[in-house]
Amino acid sequence: MSIFLMSIFLLIAACGFASAEISKAKPSRCALTDAETADLNGDASIDIHAVSNFSKTIYSLLTAGEFEQLDCIADSARSHKETFPGGMWKIHAVYSRLEKPPVHPTQEDWDIHMQLVRKWVLSRPESITARIALAESYVNYGWDARGPGFASTVSASGWRLLAERTAKAKQILEETSFLSAKDPEW
Repeated sequence: MSIFLMSIFLLIAACGFASAEISKAKPSRCALTDAETADLNGDASIDIHAVSNFSKTIYSLLTAGEFEQLDCIADSARSHKETFPGGMWKIHAVYSRLEKPPVHPTQEDWDIHMQLVRKWVLSRPESITARIALAESYVNYGWDARGPGFASTVSASGWRLLAERTAKAKQILEETSFLSAKDPEW
C-alpha cells in the first residue's frame, strides 16, 4: 500500500474517532414525558425534523408553564455543552425558540408570549435561562414593532418601541449579572 493511501486511511480513522467524542448527553433527568424526551434527544444526523421537534417541545413546555423542566433542559445543555450533529449548540436552540412566538405573530401572540416569559421569571427568579429568554423576547418584540422595512420607512412609534424594548432587555441583562450561573447567550 502506498504512503498516500495509508495517510488517507489514517485520516479517515482519526476522523471517526474524533466524531465519537461529540457530546450526546441527554436531559433525561428533567421529569419529562417519554414523548418530550424523544423529541429533545432526536438525532439530527438521521432525522431532518430533530431540531424542529426539539424547538416545538421547548415552546410547548413554555406554554404549559413547565418552567422547572425548561430550566433543567437549559442547564443540562449549558453544562454539558450539548450540540446537535453539525455543531449547533442546544442551548442556542433553546433560546431561539423562547425568544418570540411562533411564525408571523399577532399582537395577541406577543402579549401571551411576553406574559408567559414574565411569569417564568417571577416563578423562578434565580433562573438565568428565564431572564435571558425575557431579554431576547424584548429585543425581538422591539424589532417586530420596528418592522422589516428600510430605516426611512419606519414610523416614529416603531423607532420609539424598538428603543424602549431594547432598553428593557438591557436592563434585564444587567440585573441578571448578579446571578451565580453564567450563560454564553448572556
